[in-house]
Amino acid sequence: MRIPIDDTYIMTSDENNFILAKVVEVKSGKEKGKRSDKAVSYHSNPSGVLSSYYNKRLRASTAESFEELISELKRIDNVVQEKLDLTKDKLEER
Repeated sequence: MRIPIDDTYIMTSDENNFILAKVVEVKSGKEKGKRSDKAVSYHSNPSGVLSSYYNKRLRASTAESFEELISELKRIDNVVQEKLDLTKDKLEER
């Protein structure tokens, strides 16, 4: 599994976890310049990945006023809600 959340973060999985990963550019070695996935956090379900994404994005905010913070919160909320709505719609189709 490799599902984009936004341009920087993706959700991946292994046999035991759902993983929030950050897409980074390799800085050295023979893979230099290529994009690679760096695990950020491990979760037992996709909701945990989205919660972690929300917190990471919020903590990385450069807001300097409550208005800017609220705007950033709304943007992050929209991304997460879009992913949850898509998941809900797909589950209801089953």
